[in-house]
Amino acid sequence: MPSGECRAASARIAGAAMHAKPKTMKRFGPALALVALLVGAGAFFFMRGNSGESATKAQVPAAGVQEPSGAASAPSASGPTRLGATPTPMSARQGQGAPPDVLAAALAPRQVELSGQVVNSQSKKPESGVDVVLSNALGESTATSDDDGNYALRVLPGRYKMQAIGESVASAEVAIPVLTDMQRDVWVFSFATIEGVVRLPGGEPASGVAVLAVGQDKGGASERGQTETEDDGNFVLQASPGTSRLVAITPSHGGQAKVVALGVGKSLSGVVIDMLANGTVSGTVVDAQGEPVANARVLISVEFISQGRYDRRPHLSDAQGAFAWLLPQFGHVIVEADAAGYAASVPQTFTLEPGQSQEGLRLVLGEAEFSLRGRVVDAQGRALAGVEVSQGVQDSKSRYRNTRSDEKGRFAFEKLGKGPHRLRARLEGYKLTRLRDLEAPNETVEIVMEAE
Repeated sequence: MPSGECRAASARIAGAAMHAKPKTMKRFGPALALVALLVGAGAFFFMRGNSGESATKAQVPAAGVQEPSGAASAPSASGPTRLGATPTPMSARQGQGAPPDVLAAALAPRQVELSGQVVNSQSKKPESGVDVVLSNALGESTATSDDDGNYALRVLPGRYKMQAIGESVASAEVAIPVLTDMQRDVWVFSFATIEGVVRLPGGEPASGVAVLAVGQDKGGASERGQTETEDDGNFVLQASPGTSRLVAITPSHGGQAKVVALGVGKSLSGVVIDMLANGTVSGTVVDAQGEPVANARVLISVEFISQGRYDRRPHLSDAQGAFAWLLPQFGHVIVEADAAGYAASVPQTFTLEPGQSQEGLRLVLGEAEFSLRGRVVDAQGRALAGVEVSQGVQDSKSRYRNTRSDEKGRFAFEKLGKGPHRLRARLEGYKLTRLRDLEAPNETVEIVMEAE
């Protein structure tokens, strides 16, 4: 927009604001004033940029045109730009009054500042070099404490998880709202230190072996620290305070040691972990008549000792229905089998310590001749259509079979063994519902789902 039109527009807006009715001014006066201000600012910067650019252009000879000798001096900066003049490069126009992006600045998301000090909970002194991390579903922001333990983070308002982590200290993870500028000190604790050695069955040192500190939490086993042995088998492990057991694992050996409860910043030395050869799991897959089943899938699931989850490893039985597997870890084990045309075996569960084996397992595949049928309803007894209903053998780590309820809420699973079975029902807007200890055949299963 030419500068004259900018000034005129600004004047018209200001005039409209002056002559508006009081009621209108009360509602729209501030908005009109802001628009007038922005238009006026745009006109000012436009004129400034135009005059600077015109002056630059006037001093550049036209492309392909030679200045005649004795020609008059170049037009003034206020005069017209000569047709065909070489455009001023972008670099030459930088800083010549280009208008700032006023609206972008006004609409930029507002950030807030979280600041404070990182303090050691034992010494009560500031901790430097500690990373303070704020994270949520959109990402994370990190600030490192300075020599005085101070930190500052600028983030968008919202709810975050906050934790401080250093080389030898850490804080608990907490959920906090950060909605405005605020200060919050972070109290960190010192790790416990455990020193020891890992030895192979013959007594020689085990080098390069991973050593884990595993604690038992409400959600299952959790890793509290990890390190690796040196060439001489020695290790130094820093772990979160609490009662843990030390676990050393290789593909062929395993070992563990009980550790007493360690307080914050405490140390323990002289721990010895003697490793034993990992055990084996072996057995035979047969049908209901006791005949061996070849090429049956044998699923061996071992609990991750540091995560409370299971490592599932499928194997195939040989021509005599036999299977054998060297366990790469120890702990809670589930073994089961299935094959085309058969109902899956009942899972067998047991716990193995380092060096132990479980042999002679007998996995029986049943006749797939039974069914589970039923209906899904809400708390008022009304049929629910489109519910995802999943079926699995109880205690199995194999995958579920899935179906959906029809318009009358009915569902069915065919070609099952006697069980026991478990069912799971999912539908948006309703709580996840589970049923256990279901024997087949059963034609009257009712799943009642509660609204969230």
